[in-house]
Amino acid sequence: MTATTKKTEPEAFNGAMVIGVDPAPKNGLDWFDGTGWGHVPPANARSKVKDWIDRGFLIAWDAPLYCGFAPDHFYRRPIEVFFQNGAPKRAIGLGCNVGSYSGLQHWTISQVALGWPRPAGMTPTRSSPSIQLHRKIDNAQVTSPGVVEVHPAIAIFVILGGRPVPIYKGKKKERHQLWSRLEKSGCPVQLNKKRKKERIAVDDHDALDASVAWWCAHSAWHGQALVLGDTSTGGFVVPATESAEMWQDRFREFASAQEADV
Repeated sequence: MTATTKKTEPEAFNGAMVIGVDPAPKNGLDWFDGTGWGHVPPANARSKVKDWIDRGFLIAWDAPLYCGFAPDHFYRRPIEVFFQNGAPKRAIGLGCNVGSYSGLQHWTISQVALGWPRPAGMTPTRSSPSIQLHRKIDNAQVTSPGVVEVHPAIAIFVILGGRPVPIYKGKKKERHQLWSRLEKSGCPVQLNKKRKKERIAVDDHDALDASVAWWCAHSAWHGQALVLGDTSTGGFVVPATESAEMWQDRFREFASAQEADV
């Protein structure tokens, strides 16, 4: 993260105890709490997440956390099949890269810090953390401690009304333009005018992803989020926009058609 101002501990934002986290096994956790950005080294990820949960935070985690117990869900989940095969790439944009559940590198740090991912019905081992994963949250306030799964690029897609998301990783100009569009689309926190120094943080795609993850958790906290996908097989928590509802319906139609073909 290249943020000018880094925090050591998160705090509430207008009463909402939420954190957006972009995890990486090598670099650790980049996080945003609505007031600033922070970083946690990989070795401290487990203890820090436990502390956040003990303090009452809802955490939006940018990595796969849950799947159904059917064997075909172990490789990739229906929501991933939809965005890989069912949704035209030209519609969602090259910036929306949805990888398969089993093949993403977040597995290790997510397991260590959260005790997730794990399939439906599996219980954590004695040595694993036991952190609640909120899944059934459509338009219901989620204010209890725990974690929700998010995909920032997909969240950006629905926040922007279903407009294609450009590649923003490694592209400073595109990130600035993208963040300006997000601010105009109802972002709960404005970072670009009176707080110019903190806006530098969006120059880093990890900080941008953490910020959008926070927006998803903030929406869930206020009962303004939905799960894009299937709560029984896995999905992404996104702000409940008209575009999100439309793509949720498209996913359900796609999933129903896939089941009919089996």
